[in-house]
Order: sequence, then structure tokens, then C-alpha cells
Amino acid sequence: MTTSTHTITWTHRADGSLHAELACSAAVGADCRLVCVDGCEDGDAHHHVYADAGHCTAVASIRAAGVHREYAGPPSVPARSGPVELVADDGWGWRYAEPADAGSLAA
Repeated sequence: MTTSTHTITWTHRADGSLHAELACSAAVGADCRLVCVDGCEDGDAHHHVYADAGHCTAVASIRAAGVHREYAGPPSVPARSGPVELVADDGWGWRYAEPADAGSLAA
């Protein structure tokens, strides 16, 4: 299992609501930080110039749309803090990262 660069933290608020916060620790130039600088209107991403946006564009997009709404994993999964994977499918979404195989952690 690779180390996830994206995490989610769930917090219970005083009003009883559950708040989600996504964070990104990806290095400059990572796919989640790139933006197209020459339009990219034609949908052919292979022929365009990309640059680092200075922040994680995936996390920004998911926050703007609503973290709860952008969940792309299986239904009825309890909220838990920890690593997540990004899902790029007509926009950004997220799902919980697969847990490390307990057998591979044994010494």
C-alpha cells in the first residue's frame, strides 16, 4: 500500500452536526495540484500545458461542492478519519483508502 497524500478528519460540532475537513500533503507538481494554463476547452488533455496551482485543486473542488456529496465509495460506510483516495470522474470525488493488509505489516 502506498502512503496517501489526502486525509479526511471528521469533527462533531456543538450543534450536533458532523463536519468533514480534507487535507492534502502532495508535493508541488502532483496531479491533484495541476491546472491547465492554456484553456483545455477541447477535452484533449495530452496537448495542453499544465502548471501547479499553489494548492490542491481536488480538495478545493470537493470542498466547494460539499465533502459529503462528493463521496464516491460504497454506500452505508461509517464516517472515519484517516487516509482517502481521490476519484477523478467528471470532477473530483473521494473514497476511503484501502486499509493496509495486516499480514504485510507483520515483522
